Amino acid sequence: MSILSVRKKIMTDEQFISNVQAIIRITGWPQAKLARFLGLDPATITKWLKKERSPDGTARYAINDLLRRAKEGEFAVPTTASA
Repeated sequence: MSILSVRKKIMTDEQFISNVQAIIRITGWPQAKLARFLGLDPATITKWLKKERSPDGTARYAINDLLRRAKEGEFAVPTTASA
């Protein structure tokens, strides 16, 4: 059993979807930008969120890593100072 298949069993689809939604919320990115960042077709993100497609182990790992980085502020949405 590979490490990716072990990771897949640890994270449910609901947890994965929650992580994708958290990334979108934290970064302020639209789904299309997240898809481009991950090298995916934007329809893939939509299918994940609608539970029409289950992500593979690599996608689950990438989303976990991206969420960690987003929480650390790596992709923080710049704020504008009020004039």
